[in-house]
Parts: sequence; structure tokens; C-alpha cells
Amino acid sequence: MVEKSLSQLRNTLDERLRKQGITPSDQPFETLNLAMVGATSVGKSKTINALIGHDVCKVGHVGNTTRKAGWNDVKLTESVQPDFWLLDLPGWGVSRSVDADYKFILRDNLPEAHAVFWIMKADALGTLAYDLEWISEVVIPNVKHGVSSLVLGINQVENVFDYSMCSTGKPSEKQLEIIEEKCALIHDEIGMHVGELEVWRIQPYSASKGYRLWSHALVSAADSYGWVLQLISALKAEESNQG
Repeated sequence: MVEKSLSQLRNTLDERLRKQGITPSDQPFETLNLAMVGATSVGKSKTINALIGHDVCKVGHVGNTTRKAGWNDVKLTESVQPDFWLLDLPGWGVSRSVDADYKFILRDNLPEAHAVFWIMKADALGTLAYDLEWISEVVIPNVKHGVSSLVLGINQVENVFDYSMCSTGKPSEKQLEIIEEKCALIHDEIGMHVGELEVWRIQPYSASKGYRLWSHALVSAADSYGWVLQLISALKAEESNQG
């Protein structure tokens, strides 16, 4: 299946509904409250922009670009209700005072989240111990379903090992091998320090290349709340019928 932005996927489904005489704006899509979380500069804003298909978040390379927190409604097309609610949180790791504020922001907002998409950098797992500390002490106690609300997005896989993905858009066999090893390491550490996490909840992807972004990472985060799953199901059914 060709990778597409979420807006392209939603428009695909809207067009299909119109052909059936159904007004898309009348369809009750269950709305997901998704919290996008992680250390500063892991690519949260770039991930959001890539998912939606256009720039809605400022992207910066230095410091903490996202300095405020709040639930933002995301409407990709003409649907009456938002397609999802997104909590784009400031990243931790800038300073002790910022981190202290960040913990309060997390504790105040996470109880409203259906899912938490915690982003890490695939080529910089030296912060893993700190990620696990935040997840175990701040995230898990404040989400409704504990560790089952969590998905770990391992971003920037294009920078792992040989950089071949930067030119081809797809990882080399060696890259895939190393990425798999990194995910296994994370899974083991999560199990020891946070709690048992299903393997599929660790999702490597690339925001800049669109690799596994909507088709794996967000679908996993959406879980049973995600209207994205309805899109994927519809598209797969269409492909099956065409086959």
C-alpha cells in the first residue's frame, strides 16, 4: 500500500461515501484524544505535520519548539466533529525548571488521553533510562489504562547505521536488522522497569520519509478509538475487492 498523509486517506473515504449517497459530515467518527509526548527535539512537531499532510506545528532544530500545551482539535476535511484531538506537549530535557513544569502539564492533561504516543529517537537511545523514568513515574500513573494506553514511536530510523534510507526512502537490510535490535532492547527494558508491553506497541518510523508513519505508528496509537483504523479497513477491503 502506498504511504499517504491522513488528510489524503480521509478524503479517500469521504469520496467513497459520496458515491454511495452518504454525506461525510453526517458520519459519527469516534474521536481519539492522542497525547504526543517525548523529550525535546525528538520530532514531535515534524511527526504531526507529516501525519496531517501540511505544516500545522512550528518545527525547530534547537531547544524546545513547543512551549505551550493544550488539546487541539484537528479537522482534516468537512466532518462536523474533529477527526482527532491532539495534545502536543512541550519536550522535557531543556532544564530542571522546565522539566518540573512539564511534569505538572502531563499530570493535568494525561487523564483525558485515550492513548499516549511517546516518541524517541532511533539513533539516540542514550536517553532511554530517562524516558523510562518519565513513563513509569508520570505517564503510566495518570492515564486511564496504564501501560496499555502507551505506544512508543521510534522516530528518525533513517539515521540508523548507513543512512541509505535518506536517499532511497526505504531502510537497507542492515538498517532493518539494527532497528529490530533497538526495538527488542526497548521492549526488554520496558518489561523490567515499567511493565509488560505488547511488542506491537513499539513502532519504528520516519516522520521525514513517511516510512511506517500512518500505516503502523498512528494506527497502533489509535487502537480501538481510532477513526484511522476505519480508513485502513476500508482501503484494505477495496484492495481485496480489486484483487
